[in-house]
Amino acid sequence: MNVAMLPETRNSTMRPRLFVGILLTLWIGSAQAAGEDWPMFRGDPSRQGVSEERLRGKLKLAWVHEMNAPVRCSAATANESVFVGNDEGLFICLSLEDGKKRWTFKAKGAIESSPAVKEGRVFFGDDWGLFYALDESNGEELWRFEAGDKFVASPAVEGSSLFIGSYDSFLYCLDASEGTLRWKHESDAQIHCSPCLSQDAALTGGCDGFLRWVNKKDGALLRKVEVRDVVAATPVCVGDRIYIAVLEGRILCLDANTGEVFWDEPVGKETPELMASPAVKGNRWIQGARDGRVRCFDTDTGKLIWSFETKGDVDSSPVVAGKDVFFGSMDGNLYRVSLEDGKSSWQFPAASPIAASPAVSRNRLVIGTEDGAVYCFKGGN
Repeated sequence: MNVAMLPETRNSTMRPRLFVGILLTLWIGSAQAAGEDWPMFRGDPSRQGVSEERLRGKLKLAWVHEMNAPVRCSAATANESVFVGNDEGLFICLSLEDGKKRWTFKAKGAIESSPAVKEGRVFFGDDWGLFYALDESNGEELWRFEAGDKFVASPAVEGSSLFIGSYDSFLYCLDASEGTLRWKHESDAQIHCSPCLSQDAALTGGCDGFLRWVNKKDGALLRKVEVRDVVAATPVCVGDRIYIAVLEGRILCLDANTGEVFWDEPVGKETPELMASPAVKGNRWIQGARDGRVRCFDTDTGKLIWSFETKGDVDSSPVVAGKDVFFGSMDGNLYRVSLEDGKSSWQFPAASPIAASPAVSRNRLVIGTEDGAVYCFKGGN
């Protein structure tokens, strides 16, 4: 805005106030428009699954992009772009605004590993055991790293370090710039869940029934706690607590510093399988399950607060945005329920099962489906 074009005022003391007011209005408007990105699975390395965005009103479909093969990985968003892959190894970058294709990349294998975006690079793995770093602006391959088995887990990036687990049983720490190996830590079985980062450790679990704290600097084992079942869901770190769901249908709360188990509770009487990663906000733990339900638990006690029923398994990890919870179901619907009481306020019939998790960014929600569609919804005013 050209300040010289502002109208004259009789009281000259009003001019600085008016000028400051205009700048403040412009700055607030710009900040609100910018919103926040969703640069990796569950939003950040703590894996809390929480966005500060509030998707107000009824969500409207902004665009749909057809990828023509199942989309099971969850999208990442950064710098007004969407990054996502499919089961045929196609990885794409789309405009968050209108869904137009910006570039594509062909991986060797299927992509279930949800991408992470950091400082101009996009990272993800495939089921051939290859891990890629691409240029965010054009999709050019910058480097690749080969593991001994497939990647299903999603990377966590912190500073110049990248952490990723593989079905070859190793947790790897790579240099994010060059892809060189800094260290690797071996567990006793495949690693399915994505690493969660606390202050000092990368936490990982797998098919060996243990949750492990691995030193982020050198890969040394700090401690491990037996959780007595497969860890498919990604752990969550909030302050001095770790929240984890195990496959057989139990949820646990542990001390992040000592590994002490504060409580260990079954999700329900029939203990349904838990593949979805939890979302944790305040004293609320949101958990999807393979009995078609999404449940909310008290983080201090593990006791049930509310339950919402769908007609299909819920492998889609829920995301909390403001006062709402968003998730997909294998019944082909995308749901929005209240964080407070679990009551539904909106749903969208995608007509195809949804295993991927939502990405919430800049007043938008992006999610893929089993029939290969990538949907983007926009919140109202």
